[in-house]
Amino acid sequence: MSAAAAEKIQVINENMTILQAQLNELELKAKIAAKQKELNGMQGGSTFSALGSSLGDPSVIYTQGLKGHVEALLAFPGGVVQRVKPGDIVGDRKISRVSLNEVAFTDLNGKNERRLAFGTTAVTRDSSSTAAGGAPGQGGFPAPAPAGSVGIR
Repeated sequence: MSAAAAEKIQVINENMTILQAQLNELELKAKIAAKQKELNGMQGGSTFSALGSSLGDPSVIYTQGLKGHVEALLAFPGGVVQRVKPGDIVGDRKISRVSLNEVAFTDLNGKNERRLAFGTTAVTRDSSSTAAGGAPGQGGFPAPAPAGSVGIR
């Protein structure tokens, strides 16, 4: 075997070693990301992640509309605001219902419905989540609409 061929084989082996190390690094990063996603789901106490995972759980600023054409304005942590209506997809959630006193969402399969409270984070929709007292904008009571907004409350 010539010296040129031996040198070429050595370069190829070095490149393969580098590529194998990069592959190992990517596989490890993927495992870490999967574990973090799993842990985040467990912390939420739910079988699915938060509405708009990267944005966190929203609160309802207000709802407005007439005769079944009702929209809601949601506020996410960090100051992101988004207007939604039934059927809209937000992150990994689907807005299932918007009425003057309620905004609800599900996972993309239409299961695991949750209700958003006005002015607070999302609450689990079950028989124990009925509002009993509290300040306006908390516990499911509507928060006042922002100054200058037009809407039916």
